[in-house]
Amino acid sequence: MYKNNILKADLHVHSKYSERPSEWILQTIGTKESYTKPEYIYKKCKKKGMDLVTITDHNRIDGVLKLKEKYPDDVFTGVETTTYFPEDGCKIHVLIYNFTQEQFKIINDLRKDVYSLRTFIKENDLPYSVAHASYSINGKLNQEHLEKLILLFDNFEGKNGGRNYINNNSWIKILKNLKPADIDKLINKYQIKPYSTTPWIKAFTGGSDDHAGLFLGQTYTEIPSKNKKTFLKGLKEKKSTCFGRENDFHSLAFTLYKIGYDFSKNKKNEFLSPIFENITELIFNERKINLKDKFYISKLKKASKKEIIKPSNL
Repeated sequence: MYKNNILKADLHVHSKYSERPSEWILQTIGTKESYTKPEYIYKKCKKKGMDLVTITDHNRIDGVLKLKEKYPDDVFTGVETTTYFPEDGCKIHVLIYNFTQEQFKIINDLRKDVYSLRTFIKENDLPYSVAHASYSINGKLNQEHLEKLILLFDNFEGKNGGRNYINNNSWIKILKNLKPADIDKLINKYQIKPYSTTPWIKAFTGGSDDHAGLFLGQTYTEIPSKNKKTFLKGLKEKKSTCFGRENDFHSLAFTLYKIGYDFSKNKKNEFLSPIFENITELIFNERKINLKDKFYISKLKKASKKEIIKPSNL
């Protein structure tokens, strides 16, 4: 079915079923977190060279179930589960894959407690990866939480397309330099049983964490495998590696802009002026420039020149 023995998948993707944005500006405007349709995700990921496709919406599986029904051979279930350290309410996101609808209901019930969730993942032998572990979601993350995560899990997101190079690689560096003695110290400190018999060996996944349909398939996971079954088996056996782009200020701004644009189109309101709307259509919908567009661009250039303030000769 596949051309080689290394398969690729973007393991962190959001669709229109991810509804609650974390960015304050999107919360203020009242947008959803994403407006990307599942079918678009599938086609775009395939176009970018992904062999397998999943969707990891926040605590929902509506989108990925639609895709799996239509493309059962190369789509597997996924979710970005919001879980908590019960001792202080620190919020963590865990990506979980290849579960049944019945298992998802249990995951949703257990996710209030990261320890119970970890036990369920382990007992059911589910593929998983801790998403952007070093990112503080609700401002409560500290060193103790990270040390506990090292014991609780073996698979971590090494490249998140929504985080920058420093965020991604500082965490990878710590995990790659773990020694058995480090694990022993953490066990004595927290009395948490490690996930495996080799907890100092971690595996890394990659995902775009795309919310706007702009960077799908540009950050991804590779696993030596021949099909979906062996890919998921390799993920559980810590054979994954991560590749691709990372975030910067410009791509973050572009993403927020695109979500705002999708929101305005979805609402069918007067949010965008005609000039702004036409330019945005050209950027995001890859439409060819026509005479009307050239007229709008010309007006925009003239307007921008009027706003230029020449520096003084002081």
